[in-house]
Amino acid sequence: MHNMHDPLTRAPEVRSKDPAEKAKGLESQAFVAQWFEQPGPVLVRTSKEEKYGRMLADCYRERAPSLCTELLERGLAVPYLP
Repeated sequence: MHNMHDPLTRAPEVRSKDPAEKAKGLESQAFVAQWFEQPGPVLVRTSKEEKYGRMLADCYRERAPSLCTELLERGLAVPYLP
C-alpha cells in the first residue's frame, strides 16, 4: 500500500523574487493540483505544525507512492527536516 514513514518535503516558493525558484514552485503547484484531481480516495497523514504554524502532512493513494515521494522523485521538492 504505502510507507507511513515517507519523508516530508519542502517545495520551492511560488512567491519568490527569484525567477527560477518561482518557476519551479509553479511547476510543483501544478503537479499537486493534478495529483488531487485523480479519482479515488486520499489518505492524509498529518504530523505537527512547523515554525510558521502550518500543518505538516503527506497524502497517499492506495498502491501508489505518496505525494511527497512523487514530488521528490520529480525534483519538485526537497526533503523537509523539521
